[in-house]
Amino acid sequence: MRKINFVFLLFCMAPLLMWAQSNKAIVTLKVDKDTVTIGDMVHLQAQVEYDAQLNISGSGLSELPENEYLEYQGNPHSTRKSSDNSGKKILVEDLDVMVFLDSGWIDFPSVQYHAVMPDTTIFFESNPVRVFVLPVVSSADTPEGLRSIIKEPTKLSDYYSWIFGLISLLFIGGLIYFLRKRKPKEVVKNVVSKPYVAPDKEAILALQQIQMNRLWETAPKEAQIGLSQILRRFMERAYKINALEASTREIGRDLKSVSPNQKALLMKLLNESDLVKFAKLTMLDEHQVQSFKEAITWIKRNKKG
Repeated sequence: MRKINFVFLLFCMAPLLMWAQSNKAIVTLKVDKDTVTIGDMVHLQAQVEYDAQLNISGSGLSELPENEYLEYQGNPHSTRKSSDNSGKKILVEDLDVMVFLDSGWIDFPSVQYHAVMPDTTIFFESNPVRVFVLPVVSSADTPEGLRSIIKEPTKLSDYYSWIFGLISLLFIGGLIYFLRKRKPKEVVKNVVSKPYVAPDKEAILALQQIQMNRLWETAPKEAQIGLSQILRRFMERAYKINALEASTREIGRDLKSVSPNQKALLMKLLNESDLVKFAKLTMLDEHQVQSFKEAITWIKRNKKG
């Protein structure tokens, strides 16, 4: 009797099982790389493989949540096609994302689609994916066991540049005072205004001056600080953003009128300078030479006017 009841129950459930089998979809979320550095582009792809009788729709990639470390490049573009003779169809959505996180894991949550049936709505969800952002390292050997940046004890050598600058200012001030005392007052009649220098020409001349002096051979830290300050002054004059007082991340957020590739190159140059300035990172001379060449090229390509 029990065997007959079981067979009867299986016979009744067969249509339901066949309906579930014929109304299913498989959603997958993929990235083209699982390890990136700051400024890299990640390509996201969501794919739905579903039965032909289903009408698949949903938010998909367009509903990814906002993230201060990610910048979505445009809107997702989708394509639909038949997979094979089995009656299956495929919906594919693609989206490019630029990464601004310094280092660590970034999680892309699940994306969801649905199919509206006569008496119900079926939801289909993908798996989440993770991407690891490597810290920016510019030296020949990758340092191991990086820790948080700590402030080193103050040393007398840290003030050499300030002492030298103060002595220079006092000397120049004294020389100007002495010359003005000797020069007849009536000779000085008109004040000649300083000629205007375009932002790109001013920045390129300043970078070339450091190149000619090969400052990185005697003062590598000051060379990178100078590169960062020159780039920031150029952006402040040319793009009217508060670059001299802003952090590197704020500059990347506010600078919207350059292409993604050019923004990524600028972020790399500024981050390397920050690591030299704050993390005491040592850069090889060859890398310093390349950084100045890239900075000059960036200014030439992104000058205004």
